[in-house]
Amino acid sequence: LDESADFCLKNHQILSQGKSYPLPGVARGVAYDLDYLCAFAVAANFCGIKKSFLSVYDQVQIPPYRNQPIGKLAGADVINDSKGTNIDATLFAASLLHHPAAIILGGSDKGEDYSRLMRGLQGVARLYLVGGNAREMYLSAEDSMRGRCRLMPDLESCVRDFVRDPLQVLLFSPASASFDLYKNYEERGKCFNEIVEKYRGY
Repeated sequence: LDESADFCLKNHQILSQGKSYPLPGVARGVAYDLDYLCAFAVAANFCGIKKSFLSVYDQVQIPPYRNQPIGKLAGADVINDSKGTNIDATLFAASLLHHPAAIILGGSDKGEDYSRLMRGLQGVARLYLVGGNAREMYLSAEDSMRGRCRLMPDLESCVRDFVRDPLQVLLFSPASASFDLYKNYEERGKCFNEIVEKYRGY
């Protein structure tokens, strides 16, 4: 953090030229705010700093299945990140978590280093592993982490197990392609939403 910089981010507000510009709405996380800071800096350089620019922050819609909140399940916040088809995307989604969470991982293999994924998820309370590469993910986890991993037969079994033993957040971010069971990540994301809806009344 360098408050002498032309633009800097601190506590969900932008600091520039001795003034502060609070970002409106609920904070989505530092990673999102950094994206917004970059857009703000570009707009300011071309158009000057205008408060009207800040008003669009909450109007930017998160595309479907890209770290998309889809409501509550068993009192937990549920996030559909079916677009998380690689390790870096899932690690980004996990970096936004601030409460005890379960993550659903797995799908078709893309030849990635799952040990790197598991190291990056050390702070996650529970990992559901499902799909064609589930066992490979499990074997890539360190021994101390395997007790938090649950190998599951399908996506619905993950949601059902979570409802029986909920945490504060359920994140679906497979870190894998969808082609073991689905046509694409959109179909996979739609299926997850339907399963969550099914279990909301349980």
